[in-house]
Amino acid sequence: MCWPSIGCSLLGHVFGITGPRLLGVPLQLGTEVIGMIGVANKQKGYGREDGRLLSTFANQSRVHLSENTVKSPIQEILRRLEARNRVQAAVRATKERRV
Repeated sequence: MCWPSIGCSLLGHVFGITGPRLLGVPLQLGTEVIGMIGVANKQKGYGREDGRLLSTFANQSRVHLSENTVKSPIQEILRRLEARNRVQAAVRATKERRV
């Protein structure tokens, strides 16, 4: 079982696995496929329930990646603003001492 956007024939070729012993689902951020999560070699093969479970795992991974991708630039902006505020406070304190 493989989602069409994954290209299971390629995966099967790379890993030497064919048929129901390969399961792959896309890992997406928005509409962009950034990778895949795949499992292989389950003795009895994979079914729809396995696909749903792996899709759930992929969705949770997507949420984590999305949050970290968004947080990182925001955290950098906050760090810079905090540094700017410290400098401005120090300048103000120096000016007040002179007066």
